[in-house]
Formats: sequence, structure tokens, C-alpha cells
Amino acid sequence: MAVKTTIACSVLLSVMLPCQASEFLKAAPKAHKERVSEADIQMSLLEEVEGTLGTGSATNRLRLLEAILKPMYDALPKNEHGNLGHTTVQYALHRLFIMRHGWSIKGLGRHAENTNNTSPAGVFKDQVPAYIQSTFEKRLGEKGLGLRELAVMASTLEHLIHKETVGKLGDVYNLFKILPTTAVSQTTANELLDTYMMAFILGENVKNLTLYDARALNAEMPELFLAWRETQKFVRRIRSNITQMAEGSSAKLEFSSLARVAEVIGEEYGSFQNFECHQLKDTLMNMEFAGSGRVKLADFYKPALGGGWQFQESVGYLRQVGALDESDPNSMSVIIANYLYSQANCIASSGYYSVCCIDECEALLGHLEETVAGPETTPSTIVAMVETMTSSTVNSSRKLSAKLLDYLGVSILLGTHTAPP
Repeated sequence: MAVKTTIACSVLLSVMLPCQASEFLKAAPKAHKERVSEADIQMSLLEEVEGTLGTGSATNRLRLLEAILKPMYDALPKNEHGNLGHTTVQYALHRLFIMRHGWSIKGLGRHAENTNNTSPAGVFKDQVPAYIQSTFEKRLGEKGLGLRELAVMASTLEHLIHKETVGKLGDVYNLFKILPTTAVSQTTANELLDTYMMAFILGENVKNLTLYDARALNAEMPELFLAWRETQKFVRRIRSNITQMAEGSSAKLEFSSLARVAEVIGEEYGSFQNFECHQLKDTLMNMEFAGSGRVKLADFYKPALGGGWQFQESVGYLRQVGALDESDPNSMSVIIANYLYSQANCIASSGYYSVCCIDECEALLGHLEETVAGPETTPSTIVAMVETMTSSTVNSSRKLSAKLLDYLGVSILLGTHTAPP
């Protein structure tokens, strides 16, 4: 009988060195809990469900998400009903949003919690994925989610995030005492968008700021956030593309246009800031010890000792996020991949997500999933595909070592290891 194995990202880690991350804030965004009403969640869910039956933007988004999710859905293991189980749904959605926008959705991934935080005040936004999933599971009789339900859940989350974006831009208008019905000049639009981005990046609640506070923070942003000038150019470019107005035009801008600008900023910001992730990855790889995917702890802290602001995380934090290799207590090291993917290297924040680096593994794993089109395949098939795949650190085909084949659990099948009695 042919030996089979489930496709796993660990295979891909053998193809490439650790992926990228970002750390160009001098201070992490403020963490604060936000709620959304159950009525808003139910209404958004209903609109997305109705989108499965009609036409328009909701239907188009749903079809796009289905197409993106299908290779992953086909490759994931199914339950006895032929659907995705509870944990698998969370895994799929976590990967989708990282791949699509660089969003690490709160309440998904390894930090997902199933705590019920509903109350008359609403649902905590980091519990919204669990709330929506529970709603689906109850309606489907605890049989799991199919592709369509998975896409509707993803679309609902995007819908809620867009509504949050519009609401936060409205808070900025209110701070400046400008009515949303008032068209504004480009100069005012730029200041409004700068304030929106400042709050987004620093995790500030605009409702808690005075206009004086907001303008003071805007003025300090080049010092607080080293990529602020590039971020402003990024925002101006999106605003120009959406409004079709050249810089300096005397035409006025409506709230609806700036709301769309803010939505696109949120969708594309992860890709924009990814260049910082590549820079951090390159920095760590230049300190890598003997091709191990690790940096000696003493080398890791050298930039900070020299006055740099990167790589200042404590040993306790590195241990907590699984980035500390203590196999040799006398020569501890930092695991590059685990460090890069830690929360310390996520920037900006909404109530629903943090902006994290786009994992290069996603494209590689996606290629395997699309090719295999099922939850299982033979180890030899995986090996053959991986050996021909390239990445940012592997430019041509290669042969996997016996050690990597052991990780995959195929050494006996391939005759590279003697079977135990």
C-alpha cells in the first residue's frame, strides 16, 4: 500500500530560508479592545449570504474568494461529512487573509480563543470570527463548513472590516469638525488621511484625541515611524488613482471617495510595507550562523548594543514566542523564521486585525495545493515537486537532504534509511 502524507508547510521551510517580517516602529501600536454589535454582525452576514443569490459587488467578492480558497479547500482534510472541521476553518481563513492582505485576523491562527465575550454591549472584535463560525455551525447542524460557507465567512469579515474603516474615517472627520456631507480640498483631504493613518499605525483611538493632540502626533510621525514619508506617498498615490485627480487640483473630494481610499489603503498596506519585511529578513540572514536558520543570541543583540532600535526583545519574550533555541544552554540562538513571524513584527492595527508580513511560504504551499488538489499524496510526489520549486533564497532545483526527508517521514520509502526491526 502506498505511503501517503498530509501536505504541510514544514516541507516548504526546507526549500527556503526563513521568511520576512517587519519591525520599523520605535513603539508598538497600542492594544485596546473594541466591540461590534451583534446586529451589525448579523446584518453583514445576511448581506453576504444574499450575495450568493444575486449580482453586484458582494457577489463578485464572494466569487473571487471562492476561487482563491478552492485550491486550499481541496487540499485540506475533511471531516466525516466531507466538510472542514472547526480548527481547519480557522486555519484556512488565517492563511487566506495573510496571503490576500497581510492581515493577521484576531481570533484566528494559533492564538484563536473560543471564549464567549458577547454582551449587551456587543461582541469583542477579536471574537467575531468565532461568533460567525458558531452561527454557521449551528445552522449547519455541527457538520462543518463547505467551500461556499467558508467564502461567505471570509466575505463577511472583509465586509465588517470595511465598515470599521468607514467608521474610523468618520471619527477623523468629527475630530476636525467637518461634516461627511462636506466636500474638502486636497490639502484638507491629505491631513484627514494622514490623521487616519497615524491612528491606524499607532493604534490610537481618534475619539480619545483632541485636534491639538492629533496634529502634534502627525508632526511627530517621522520620528515615531521611520517609514512615514514613504507611507504618505503611498496614501497620496492611492488617493490620486481612485479620485483620478492630479496633485494640486482645485477640485473638491467627497467623503465617499476618501472612504474608498481608506478601504484600499487597508487592503494594500500589507503589500506596501512588505519591503521592510524583506530588509529585516536580509539583516537576519546576514547574521545567520552556518546555514542553520538561526542567529547566535549574542549576534542578535549586537545592533541594539550599538544604539540600534531593532532586536531588543528580551530572552523571556523570545522564549514565549518560540523563537529561542535553547538546545545548547551555553550557546542559545534565535530561530529566524519564528522570530520574524512573532507579534513583535506586526505593525498597524484595527479592531479586527494586525498588519503582518506576507509569508513567502503561502505562495509555495499554494502551488503544492493546486498541483495535488487533495488532502493527501505520496511522499515521493511531494519530494519531486519541492525539489523543482524555487524561492527568494533557492534559485534553481535542488536535492533534498536525508535529514529533510526524515522530517517528511519518507526515508524508509525512498530507501535512504534502514527500517527498524
